[in-house]
Amino acid sequence: MKPITCLLFLCTLASSVDAKTININLFNNAGSTESNQIINGDAAGNIPIAAQHWNNIGFNNGDLSGAAAQRNLSVKDDQGNSSAATFISSLNSAYVGYSGASQGEGSASSRSLMNSYLAFKPSDGGGLQINGLDSTFTSPGYRVYVYFDTDSSNRSHTLTLTPLESQAMVKAGDDSGTYSGTFVQTTGAGNYANFAVFENVTSRSFTLAMDSSVGRAAVNGIQIVSNDHVFPPSIESFSANDYYVTPGTAFNLSWQTTGATSISITPQIGDVTSLSTDGDGNTSSSATSTTTYTLTASNTGGSTTATLRMGVGLPKPNILFFLVDDMGWQDTSVPFHYDASGDPQPSANQTNKLRITPNMERLATQGMKFTSAYACSVCSPTRVSIMTGMNATRHHVTTWTHPSTPQDTGSNNIAHLKSPSDWHMAGMKPSDIALPKLLQETGYRTIHAGKAHFGTNSSFAGNPQAIGFDINIAGHGAGGPGSYLGTNNYGTGIWHVPGLEQYHGTDTFLSEALTLEMNKAITASVSDGVPFFAYMAHYAVHVPWQADSRFTANYPSLSGNALAYATLIEGMDKSLGDILTNLEQLGVAENTIVIFYSDNGSDAANPILRGKKGQYWEGGIRVPMIASWAKPDANNPFQSQLSIPAGSREDDIVSCEDMFATVASIAGASYSHPVDGHDLSPYFRATPGTHRPQEFIQHFPHGHNHDHFALMRQGDWKIIHQYSNGSTSLYNLANDIGESNNVAASHPERLMSMVRHLRQQLDAMGAQYSVNKNTNQAVPPALPNLPAVDVDQDGIPDLTEDKNQNGLVDPGETNPDNDNTDGDNINDGGEAKIGTDPLDLNSYFKQEQTLLGDGALQLTWPSSPTARFTIRSSTDLIDWSHIVADDIAAAAVGSQTSYTLPHSSSAQHFYQVVLK
Repeated sequence: MKPITCLLFLCTLASSVDAKTININLFNNAGSTESNQIINGDAAGNIPIAAQHWNNIGFNNGDLSGAAAQRNLSVKDDQGNSSAATFISSLNSAYVGYSGASQGEGSASSRSLMNSYLAFKPSDGGGLQINGLDSTFTSPGYRVYVYFDTDSSNRSHTLTLTPLESQAMVKAGDDSGTYSGTFVQTTGAGNYANFAVFENVTSRSFTLAMDSSVGRAAVNGIQIVSNDHVFPPSIESFSANDYYVTPGTAFNLSWQTTGATSISITPQIGDVTSLSTDGDGNTSSSATSTTTYTLTASNTGGSTTATLRMGVGLPKPNILFFLVDDMGWQDTSVPFHYDASGDPQPSANQTNKLRITPNMERLATQGMKFTSAYACSVCSPTRVSIMTGMNATRHHVTTWTHPSTPQDTGSNNIAHLKSPSDWHMAGMKPSDIALPKLLQETGYRTIHAGKAHFGTNSSFAGNPQAIGFDINIAGHGAGGPGSYLGTNNYGTGIWHVPGLEQYHGTDTFLSEALTLEMNKAITASVSDGVPFFAYMAHYAVHVPWQADSRFTANYPSLSGNALAYATLIEGMDKSLGDILTNLEQLGVAENTIVIFYSDNGSDAANPILRGKKGQYWEGGIRVPMIASWAKPDANNPFQSQLSIPAGSREDDIVSCEDMFATVASIAGASYSHPVDGHDLSPYFRATPGTHRPQEFIQHFPHGHNHDHFALMRQGDWKIIHQYSNGSTSLYNLANDIGESNNVAASHPERLMSMVRHLRQQLDAMGAQYSVNKNTNQAVPPALPNLPAVDVDQDGIPDLTEDKNQNGLVDPGETNPDNDNTDGDNINDGGEAKIGTDPLDLNSYFKQEQTLLGDGALQLTWPSSPTARFTIRSSTDLIDWSHIVADDIAAAAVGSQTSYTLPHSSSAQHFYQVVLK
């Protein structure tokens, strides 16, 4: 039988109805404990036991002593016996913490089991004890599973279990990683593990002692399992001979199981027990659309399921989305800054001359670079926008999410403002239509490698697989790595990079480890014949800035952070080159499109742009973007449909929220829900014209490097609004890319119009505004105090038209951006003067004529008391130069004015009343 793998299919297990187990979760009860307790949901433990059968025993966070570290409690078993044994902690002191393990590919309950721990060592005195086990356990004997995972990855644990009146049993294992969905049993000191098993125990009682090479040893939980416990069957493999076929094409499904008495596959296929020999079998089927098949293996101990997805459709291109963390616009040898003549310009401090990025150069030479690509100023909002196609204002993940639990992040320097209480601190929601999930439904294998940061570890999106990634390599809720160094096991605690234990203790730099694993996943997908969406999201070049020793010799003039940063950039570029090389060796480079992007500006200065990550200046939000086929080939059928001109450049505004629609279009994935982003394929094809609104908006109602702001770029113009004091600055980026000259005072009409448009767009997207701590009221953008500005030139100042001055066109208000709100061809100011209703199409200037007895003609028209008029005449409706009467004052009382014209001897006369 082959080892169980969940790489191509997901495994779930249901616990036995006849089980004989006691299950104890030792958890940190500080704050919200939902991610620490096993109280509902799926089964937990290496021996999967349903949540309702677990005993959750809580301890306070941090250092404990005396009674705080001690417990004497009855514990239940899974047979309904509430006093199956007694759990005793006789510790004199201990420490309770978080391992940061609440993410990964395992069950949510198993992640809860491993997320917090009780730590102690011999010098603390006392220990843990189980007393009073009955013959249910002692007669057949039992096994004890002890789970351990601290917030450090630098220690070896020694576990000693001593049964009453029996010899001690000793196990050892290295706590050199963080649980990321896979339970690893001890095989001895020097090898990573997160649980130990003590077998064939028969005593009614036992004690557990822990020790560690560094600090304290941790215990997360304990399972006591009788030897006659009936285990659910195991599924060693569930596979297909092909994972992507054209509609109606036959394919074979194969399975290998152990211990199953019945086996079935849904949908369509049904019971396949008769097709199995010793638990193994195969069958053929076909499908007309992408279908997920579920294999269920059952026995009296329960059932186990595995799933695989059969992609069905026409041939599709592969997609590599290469995302760099915190990479600035000019942090590359590829120029993105051009002058008005189209000549490339170096960065102001020449740092791009110190960047070695030959593979980015290769990509730009083969394809198209975008010089005005935008992202949010911090990471999570950008990443969620890429996944959902929504502006961060709409998806409400408006700042970075905490690694562990939903909470406010950043630092707030505005004393009277706070973040909105209902921003999505947990990150993405289950209801979000995520890009990888959409691509799965289209038949793609979706691969995630590197930094995720879609949500907190304890929430839905902490695991990238939850949003539709088939494979997750090292992604979780943290926004940065604990360490880039394999010798440091890639960090500790909540910042520890998970799932790379095979590289622990080696000199494999994090960027290299991620690249190796991504190339393995791509190779497997190509081998299986499945189109792939490979989301290569590097942790580089996020802090900590640690030097990649492979490249330090290339920068003899640099040292310290500058040297480390340069090597991180080159290591990222090396990764890009290695993946391109792998695609070419696999023979699929021509079929693979590459999109290169960064999630925000650099955390270092990046002139000629002003500012950096977390700030509202261009240095925080303008990022490098390149689109290219991995290997251009004009004869390739995919490239003939989406030909990208070599060495081309596009200066139009594009943004991170465009990536959803763009990738979906390339993949042929349809969706019906509205998104804020736009398909950039016409740009890729160099189709003439503008293919998205030339606008970018970021709303940031939080504290961070820059606090509580909103910004909007519209064409060459950019405004930055401060929620703290209601002020707005205005810059013309065409001649001031460094944003050094605030021209708000000299362009009042543009300032007013842009602030008003910003407010309207934010409201349309459901903006959650900063909150005034003193009043607990939301603080939306404030219009500038410009009482004379009349943008639509209708004769009514904007602040008069907008009575409550909120920037919105509310009921009873005329539109300051439209001089003729009701569409009756009389501007709003004119209607105010003549007394008609500027909001009613049927209320307009209507002249009435009355022929008097002496042949005179009386003209009557609507008016208001302050208006003045001129009457002109014409005999041919062409020449209106003759003035009959001028400067006629409106009637002082009433809503009409009349004027009598003397009898005319002309055969015909036309009269025109003109408002002055």
